[in-house]
Amino acid sequence: MAKIDPISELIIEGEKGRVVARSKGNVPVVAFRSNETPLGVVKLELEEFAEKINKIIS
Repeated sequence: MAKIDPISELIIEGEKGRVVARSKGNVPVVAFRSNETPLGVVKLELEEFAEKINKIIS
């Protein structure tokens, strides 16, 4: 079986928006955003949210 690192980030862009998924520790987080929202802002918000959840469940 191949050794593959876990997916840390996945971005799917479409005509009307994008889906951004990130994983931080054991916490997967998914956001659905319009194309008008800057991708950097979405990534930062997801990372901060996942860190807060990690602290709560740890």
